[in-house]
Amino acid sequence: MAATFDTYRAVERLASAGVPPGQAAAHIGVIRDTTKDLVTRDILKGDLGEFKGELYRVLWFQGVGIIAANAAIVTAVVTLAG
Repeated sequence: MAATFDTYRAVERLASAGVPPGQAAAHIGVIRDTTKDLVTRDILKGDLGEFKGELYRVLWFQGVGIIAANAAIVTAVVTLAG
């Protein structure tokens, strides 16, 4: 869910507080431009969930690789020793 910012209402609030409408619009424009790329909590949770799944998959493959390498080393040692 994307974050929304009602720029029209914000300009009206500033104007009602005594800020000239042109300045109010400029302030809100700056706020809108600087906050447009912010990450929301929902987006972050979704991205972290995907990362977590990928991390588990990679760690599982690494674990299998380590076990296979250890088995190969043990087999080689037993074969050479026996």
